[in-house]
Amino acid sequence: MNYKTSQEDFETFKEELTYWLGFFGLKTWEVSFYWNDKHIDNRATTEPEVGPRLCKFILTKSKWSYAPDETEIRRLAFHECCELLIAEMAHWAEERNPEGSWDDISHRFIRIMENSVFTLRLDTIENSDKLSTSQQFGRTE
Repeated sequence: MNYKTSQEDFETFKEELTYWLGFFGLKTWEVSFYWNDKHIDNRATTEPEVGPRLCKFILTKSKWSYAPDETEIRRLAFHECCELLIAEMAHWAEERNPEGSWDDISHRFIRIMENSVFTLRLDTIENSDKLSTSQQFGRTE
């Protein structure tokens, strides 16, 4: 099947990316969000330019093999934010060892983050109707 993402999916993607950019303190990057089929082989893509600290986050519009749900869109946003989080390390590693396996190493790290930090975020979202805003974000009043 050929499933597509919706405008609502794209808004969720941007919202979740914005959350994680703030969470990780990635405020020195100028980011932009796109919803297109530029990278049709990926569900989402991060295009960082380390020198000028610019980054494009792209959610693929079509060619999905399954219908994405909100959790999947949020997980993709988290994954792409983690790509930016390690972009400088990736840039340095690729320059030092262009034939190395940095992609494998970076994705192992991102999977660990998805299975730990992101899971905590999902729990917070699912329980948000039961928690005050300060409890959701770990603030004490």
